[in-house]
Amino acid sequence: MMDSFLTFPKTQIFKVCTKTFEEKLPEYLLKCWKEAKYCDINVVVGEQTFPTHRFMLAMISEYFRGLFDNTTVVNNEITLHDIEADIFKNILEFAYTGSVEISPSNVERLVVATDFYCVQELKESCELMLLQNLDQSNLMQMIVFSDRYLFKELKKTCLTRIYKSFYKLSKSQEFLQLPIDVIRCLIGNTESSIKIYKTPKYLFPLYDGEIEELFFTTTISYISHNFENQNKISLLSLLKLIDLQKLDIDMMKKFLSSFKNIKHDTDILGLIDLSRTESFGVIRKEVICTFSNSAEFASGGQVGFDGCETYIKILNGYAQPRTILLVSRKWDGREVIGGIEIEYTDTSIVQYGMKKTDGKKYKKYKVELSEGEVITECVIHSGYLVDSFKFRTNFDKSYGPYGGNGGGRRIYKAVDSSTYLHDFQCEAVITQDSLALINFSVGWITIQ
Repeated sequence: MMDSFLTFPKTQIFKVCTKTFEEKLPEYLLKCWKEAKYCDINVVVGEQTFPTHRFMLAMISEYFRGLFDNTTVVNNEITLHDIEADIFKNILEFAYTGSVEISPSNVERLVVATDFYCVQELKESCELMLLQNLDQSNLMQMIVFSDRYLFKELKKTCLTRIYKSFYKLSKSQEFLQLPIDVIRCLIGNTESSIKIYKTPKYLFPLYDGEIEELFFTTTISYISHNFENQNKISLLSLLKLIDLQKLDIDMMKKFLSSFKNIKHDTDILGLIDLSRTESFGVIRKEVICTFSNSAEFASGGQVGFDGCETYIKILNGYAQPRTILLVSRKWDGREVIGGIEIEYTDTSIVQYGMKKTDGKKYKKYKVELSEGEVITECVIHSGYLVDSFKFRTNFDKSYGPYGGNGGGRRIYKAVDSSTYLHDFQCEAVITQDSLALINFSVGWITIQ
């Protein structure tokens, strides 16, 4: 050890930390690669040779880390097969710059290469590109691709979009030709709630019994189409993903009878009969709905008195409003709402205040909603009492205004495309010899 020439009054340590080092290192590595300086390995791909640095390949790839740790590289050269030269160059660009252009012309080949050579970060970037370019025209191709290369987010997004148009897509030839593993994923999905709508305009998804019936008919169609060219045991295993106990046995056998090639198959008939005594089928994740009430109207003369309530419930065939009947009356010489009645799709009825059978002198207004139509906007005029209503639906139809022209105006709209008006909460009081509505709030349901 050399003798110290300098002396210090006390020991102080100065730590060197400069950004120029962090900035220069990537630039210098890139320069060395482009000029083939200090490279310690040649990678041969087809007819091209790429001089590069082992530690750069090891940094981005588990495959190359394992290769360099466990294999003796002869003459500092390795040859790669099953990859094209331009794709390997893309991988090297990513290693040295952290950036590469992903396009429709190279994305599929990049996915295959990054999957095989375990370049995970670049593979994830490819998934983001595929997500950005997902649409209805390539939906079936994308779900097959996502299943093959284990793209979780892409697969999840594909499932959501397929479920949304399941009625239409499940009847297509492309659907019937999907790999059985993709069908198994669609029918046996337990990772996310399944929201299937009868038409794109429907806000309310099928409940579990309806889903099982749809999956049964879809699976039988798929089995019939693929009965001659796929393993029978694998095909029948699809039926075991469905809770057949929720379905009517006569319906199942009648539907099966419409397919000539499988209507007498004893194994399928046996599974249908077995479902009466044994339960099978996956446990699906429930669709959750949130109920919330608006502020109260006609609360001591106030418009929009603050206060709301929210609660959550599992969706299981929850009924939608089908008709709304409003009964109006006179109060201080002007028209106000005296009663309201909602009839739901399950025939249940909720009624407040005056009834539709009350005297002929009262006006009655009826809103009849078509199948799949729900109210997404409610305009209320109120003061001491509720004066009038006007509604708008997801079918872009308007109903009303119904009632008088007094009171202050307030508009309540659905917060998003999964929300609609479900009910009303209010009290009825007698004033000037007839019933009227007070403390009125609008109840919304949101499908999560």
